[in-house]
Amino acid sequence: MTTVMATGFSLSCLGTPFISTVLLVEVSTEEARAFSDYWKQLANIPNSFHLIGKNCSSHASQAFVKAGILDRGIPGLDTPNNLYKQLTRQKNRKVTSITGYIGHAPSNKPGYLSLIIHERE
Repeated sequence: MTTVMATGFSLSCLGTPFISTVLLVEVSTEEARAFSDYWKQLANIPNSFHLIGKNCSSHASQAFVKAGILDRGIPGLDTPNNLYKQLTRQKNRKVTSITGYIGHAPSNKPGYLSLIIHERE
């Protein structure tokens, strides 16, 4: 059975035939602010991205560490899959993983709504 996580939008707004995964991590206001601050500071550091080490997974991991959400960097290679595994194994907070067709649609408020359509068994 197909489930629509957000209602009132046509499926054409998804715009992608690819299945993706969204990981929702429950954080405090202070943790969210520290996470955001890390990314703002990183934007001021030129040439801070490298394919091997200091890649997108490395930086995301550092943001989680600086915010106090994780206690250390990614175990093993810095890959999205290893960061995902590390976050989903957190025992001290609510983490929800949703897989499906993901897209965005304009909201009646400033910004966009994320839509997740997935199959339930």
